[in-house]
Amino acid sequence: MPTTLKLTPSTSPGFWGQTELSLNFDSVVNSSQDGNRSTAFSDHLTFVATTVVSGNEKWNFAVAPIASFFRQGDRGARLGAATIGRYDWGPNSGGVSLAWTGATSSSPSNPAGSFDLGGGYGRKLATVGILSRMTPYANVVFEKSTGGFHGLSAFLGLEYQFNNRLALDISGQRLSLYGNGIDYQFAVGMTANLGLARRWFRGR
Repeated sequence: MPTTLKLTPSTSPGFWGQTELSLNFDSVVNSSQDGNRSTAFSDHLTFVATTVVSGNEKWNFAVAPIASFFRQGDRGARLGAATIGRYDWGPNSGGVSLAWTGATSSSPSNPAGSFDLGGGYGRKLATVGILSRMTPYANVVFEKSTGGFHGLSAFLGLEYQFNNRLALDISGQRLSLYGNGIDYQFAVGMTANLGLARRWFRGR
């Protein structure tokens, strides 16, 4: 069960007001090994600080340092950064991302270097009414890592925005469109904006 916790530390127009901190982990991992099934907490923790460095109502450009630390299995960490661009026009939204991470201690399952290039497009079905809450989208991601691994993955999904604080996301995914390791996944996600931490920081 992948989980991401996000926090915007400040409401000011400066650096912190344009920065979102996030922590990503698998809160529940259920796996089978040697015929025995076990449930455990995530084997890694990933920290990201995404800062909007330029933008307006139509487009935004952001940079994001990334640090992922292994708790078990592999050793060390993965360090890198990503750049993100997004453009909105009418009910449409498009974006691209470019990321690179490197391992402090590489292994067959933790490549020395990994490069990702992604693109996505989404469109609200209407401007008013219940259809305005629905946004179908499509994403593609190309990944290339040292050791010869490379692959292209595709994602199709639908987001339903209940209100400004709660959204439901359903998607179908095909990982590695060619080569070995082709896999299909179906994912259901939920985004909840608690809105409490920001008021707590202001109160302090």
